[in-house]
Amino acid sequence: MKYRVASIDAAQYPRLLITFDDGFSGAYDFSALIRENALFAPLKDPHLFSQVNIDQGGRRFGWALDDPGHEIDLCADATRIELETLSVNAMAREYAASLLAAE
Repeated sequence: MKYRVASIDAAQYPRLLITFDDGFSGAYDFSALIRENALFAPLKDPHLFSQVNIDQGGRRFGWALDDPGHEIDLCADATRIELETLSVNAMAREYAASLLAAE
């Protein structure tokens, strides 16, 4: 796949609002990653978290992208799949709730 990140908003720590170049967007919550994964521990600092960047081609995003070996970066494709899955699951829950309410 060739998804590209167009913009990222880090205003709601520890969540990123990620928008792709085709207009699809979603919120990615980093709470569990920060809490459970040592690689993401530096992101406990909200100031550092707010310094998220997108690489020049939009194929990855993260922190300290210009510092090889010290960067925290994520793939646009994997992130897009995760956000789509979250979106579909939310729609399925809403649909199931509407069926129960209609009974």
